[in-house]
Amino acid sequence: MANVFYLDVDDEITSAAARIRSSQDPRVGLVVPPGSRIATSRINFRLLAREALERNRGLSIVSSDPAARALAASAGLPVFATVAEFEADQGTVRPTPAMPEAAAATQKTGQAKATAKGGGRPVAKGGSAPNAGQMAAFGDAAVAATPAPSGLRSAADARIGARSSGAAAPAVRAASRTSRASARVAAGIVTVLIMVLVLGLIGVFLLPSATITVSPKLEAVGPIQLSIRADPNATSSDPVAGVVPAVVLTMDFTASGTFNATGKKTTTTNATGSVTFTSTNTVMSVDFPAGSVVSTATGIQFATTQDVTLPRARFNHTAPSASVGVRAVKGGTSGNVAANAINQNPSGYPAYLYSVTNAAPTSGGTATTTTQIQKADTDAAMASLTKNLKAQYTSWLAAPGGLAPGSTAFSKTGVLGVITPDNDPASLIGVTQATFDLTLTASGSETAVDQSIVSSIAATRVDTTVPTDFTLVAGSEKVTIGTPRTDGAAVVFPVTATASQVRQLDPDTLRQQVLGKSVDEARAILAQDGTVDIQTWPGFVGTIPSLAWRLTLTVDTSGITASPGPGASPNGATGLPSAVPSSGPSTVPPSPPSAGPSGVVSGRGWSNG
Repeated sequence: MANVFYLDVDDEITSAAARIRSSQDPRVGLVVPPGSRIATSRINFRLLAREALERNRGLSIVSSDPAARALAASAGLPVFATVAEFEADQGTVRPTPAMPEAAAATQKTGQAKATAKGGGRPVAKGGSAPNAGQMAAFGDAAVAATPAPSGLRSAADARIGARSSGAAAPAVRAASRTSRASARVAAGIVTVLIMVLVLGLIGVFLLPSATITVSPKLEAVGPIQLSIRADPNATSSDPVAGVVPAVVLTMDFTASGTFNATGKKTTTTNATGSVTFTSTNTVMSVDFPAGSVVSTATGIQFATTQDVTLPRARFNHTAPSASVGVRAVKGGTSGNVAANAINQNPSGYPAYLYSVTNAAPTSGGTATTTTQIQKADTDAAMASLTKNLKAQYTSWLAAPGGLAPGSTAFSKTGVLGVITPDNDPASLIGVTQATFDLTLTASGSETAVDQSIVSSIAATRVDTTVPTDFTLVAGSEKVTIGTPRTDGAAVVFPVTATASQVRQLDPDTLRQQVLGKSVDEARAILAQDGTVDIQTWPGFVGTIPSLAWRLTLTVDTSGITASPGPGASPNGATGLPSAVPSSGPSTVPPSPPSAGPSGVVSGRGWSNG
């Protein structure tokens, strides 16, 4: 029987080694699933083979993955595709084209001897390093199984013929000597091959080795100070010029109302009548021209409508007199006076020579008052409607309609256009009516910006500052947007951008720098590039091996992530893709002595330079 252990995909080599140590049967089968971590490197199978050798166990690898079987076979381990094949092969030695049945029987004998000598230690087909009995048996069998050259077969026939005839004995002896010499050469070749194999296995399992892991250190990028302009006239982003598109939002506003007229208009008519002038001037005649103003004792004035001439007065005769029409100087009902109320002469006509009176009342004076629109009324209406429009516009600035998701409107860029009335207020002034209607209209605008575009431009600028021998760490970009200022309809953002970068490390180059160095020297050399972990085998070895294939150096970037911190303000930043791998370390695995140093680097985002 044999112990069969099933490994998980995530099992490490330490778990597999523990299974070998725990086996109660000398023959062990490890079932390696596809994608197993152990099947990523030939060195893992070499280490397992060494563990099995130290524990006196015959180790076989069972895997349905052809790549895993190929790696295990290259490490000198027997491989099987299924557990059934492995179990069916227990203890069976099968002849091969290079080892006929006689050699197989000899090898079985050698195995039995080796088992007895080694305390019952069995060795499976193609298993761990053979013991001395196995090597001897294999060497003898190989010599015995080596077919003789055609010349030797002829010599054997000659020897048989000589035995029967006795005539060619010298030729037979010469052929026999040649046959023994060829056998010794063949045996020597097999022995040399076995020694090379044994020495190689000794080198693999007994020579000191070292494993070095270098975790690159983070280095800061920036801070980079930028000024990014969001311009409504820009049609696309320009990272070089630092310009991004902006959007102008517009809205039409209307305010209307009905207003009262407060102006008063009074329409009057002038009173009319007639007056009589009398003269007592005995010296000369007198003229009263049209427009001569007479009045009442209270100052109500009337003007004559015609010229009047009075002759010189004569003693003992009646004083001359004449009547003439008059019209009140001011319109209104005040011109309607009683009879004999007009008694004041025109200026320059003394009362001791002349007199005037109205024999009948004056009449016809009227006053009518109506309401009309005045300038104060239109000014008040314009002020009220303008205030209403501006209030609407201010509310819209705070929460404009049509704002795209993720965009921010900047009220300081807002502009309220020309306020236009539906009627010219000046044309309303003086119009006789109690009320009037007025409507004002205006258009408002405001600039909106998607600040994620601003952050993206800043992150792009950060990426352009990373040197070619460095790689930007994914998600490390931090963009801080300061207080923006307006420039007409444009918005200018002060931006500060930072990020983290790591140097691109070539594992093969690093390995060449530390070969043959002491552990302390190697650590000091590699510490310049990051955190260093050095493990040597055996543990007491203080020097890195001089043989490149005995050193495994890994550049581990799996732990490199963006440091937590504040994102862009206020909308955060969108990071750029980075070449730093997140899938695991980049490793240069050791190669066998004949292969020399390996330059293959696994992982994504790295190159060998």
